[in-house]
Amino acid sequence: MTVTAKSQKITDDQIKEYQPLVKSIACKFKNSGEPLEDLEQVGYIGLINAINLYNQNRGIKFITYATWLISGEIRHYIRD
Repeated sequence: MTVTAKSQKITDDQIKEYQPLVKSIACKFKNSGEPLEDLEQVGYIGLINAINLYNQNRGIKFITYATWLISGEIRHYIRD
């Protein structure tokens, strides 16, 4: 398995692991007038950004960091 394939598998596993978090956060915005499926898709973009940008040396839990990025991405989508 190449390094790229290995990192892709890790990312896929993390996306599956945090799928309920994305759905939960997206549901909080379901009254925004946007389709829930669209909100979830945008939430996954936030999750992928969180996975790629997370730095464990900063002393913050990943789930806290991911929650902020997922919510922020959805809010940005709704606002624009």
